[in-house]
Amino acid sequence: MLSRKISKNRTKSFFSTHSCLNVFRVFKIRTRLLFGFFVITLLVLVVGLFGIGAINQAASLLFGADRDAHVYTQASAEITSYAKRAEGHLALYLMFGNPVDRDKFPKRIASLNENIDILWTVADTDADRNLIGKLRASSKRMFDFGNQLIEQYQLQSSGSDILDLRGFESLFTSLHNESSIIRKDSLALTLNKSDSLAKEIKNATSFIEISRKRIFQLTLLSLLLAALFSIVILLSISLPMKELSKSAYKIAQGDLKTKINISGGDEITSLSESIEKMRGNLNVVMGEYEKRIRKEKG
Repeated sequence: MLSRKISKNRTKSFFSTHSCLNVFRVFKIRTRLLFGFFVITLLVLVVGLFGIGAINQAASLLFGADRDAHVYTQASAEITSYAKRAEGHLALYLMFGNPVDRDKFPKRIASLNENIDILWTVADTDADRNLIGKLRASSKRMFDFGNQLIEQYQLQSSGSDILDLRGFESLFTSLHNESSIIRKDSLALTLNKSDSLAKEIKNATSFIEISRKRIFQLTLLSLLLAALFSIVILLSISLPMKELSKSAYKIAQGDLKTKINISGGDEITSLSESIEKMRGNLNVVMGEYEKRIRKEKG
């Protein structure tokens, strides 16, 4: 009883699978093989494109962070340099009265402001923008203090040949303080960007690790789908061929009564139909031959 149930379940399972394969066998074998090749190629392409996209995105993150860090470092260094040089030119002018140093002071402040503007274009946090705003304010105050010193120097030099530099001490100290603030804030910006770069590298590394896992999972899924699809194509060819082989063997053994019924639209179906016609013709011929033998005996 138990063996009958098992046999019946196997039979149901076989015919259920076979009916699904019959639906798949509407297409020619060549079409199925080409379609399978297309599906596997598509899966490989999807995995490849996902991998390329992940690599490009990680590279973009790293490149963008490195580029901004380079701009920050270079601009901050230039700001520090121009602030110090502007202060130096003004000190030389007050000491020696060389108009070249006087003319270079506003040029250095202008270059200082240009680099501050460069920093503003790449600033990506409120903390950095606040520091850049402080740099602009300090640069403006430094420029104002310098102009006041130049005006006082020119007033004193026009009225007397002997200059009392002690009168410039307060203004020059204020200018020096602003220059120090500028150098300090530009260094703070560089340190902030270094921390930001470290975070970007960490995020990019994390993204690469996640992408690596996803690529592995997608590759595994693609392999499973490709294997499943290959098995379906294989079964859609091997199972009907096995049935056809059994039917041909029965015909070879003289069994012309069992009909061959393999449905589908592929080459195997055409072959089974031809063999079925041959079986029918042989059955008719054998029937006529048996009748003739019986008549001769009778």
